Amino acid sequence: MSRILVVDDDPEMLQVTKQWLEFEKHSVETSDTGIAGSRQLETGTYDLVLLDWDLPDINGIDILK
Repeated sequence: MSRILVVDDDPEMLQVTKQWLEFEKHSVETSDTGIAGSRQLETGTYDLVLLDWDLPDINGIDILK
């Protein structure tokens, strides 16, 4: 089981992705803003991050930096 963070500002995409990953037995955390996702990355350890590049509050590339 992997621990996965999904960051996306589209609520429908966020929910569908979360449900699918949980169905596959992964532990999933979500964030609907780049700033909140960035904070989660600073405080948590994840095996995978699914990150929307075009977030309204901060660019996904800046989060990766």
